[in-house]
Amino acid sequence: MMMKTDEVNLEIHQRILDKETADILHADSLCSKVALVDGLTSHLQAVLSEKSALVTRLQQPFIGDYMKVEAQYHHYVHEVLPAISRCLTDLSSNLGTLSWTKQFSLKDGQLDGVLSEITRSLAGVQSKLQNIEALRQTVDTTMSTTTTPRDRPTPRQTPP
Repeated sequence: MMMKTDEVNLEIHQRILDKETADILHADSLCSKVALVDGLTSHLQAVLSEKSALVTRLQQPFIGDYMKVEAQYHHYVHEVLPAISRCLTDLSSNLGTLSWTKQFSLKDGQLDGVLSEITRSLAGVQSKLQNIEALRQTVDTTMSTTTTPRDRPTPRQTPP
């Protein structure tokens, strides 16, 4: 009886694990995600091929005296136009990122190399940040031991 309970518990556990990991382990799920990424890639390639035309067209000012907007929609237009302006401001850098993404490839195990390079870069930034913090503490300690509070320069004074 105990053995059957263990078998049932094991099967339940396996089914739960299968349900939790189905989206990354099952071939049909992965195929649909690959197809979705392929569609997105082809769309982004089409956008990148028309990049100069899009940038030129979007940088042209609106020609006309006004936009006809019904009163009930004025509030929404008032919120949307600044958001569109911010998106257009960042469009060039976003298209550059998309261009880089198009050229970037994860074939032949490059992901491990990229991740290790990112890890090295982050470790370097962290060590430099720690060095700056240590330097700041040293300067603060030196300033507090070498000068009295009235001798310290204020932001508007220059030291003698």
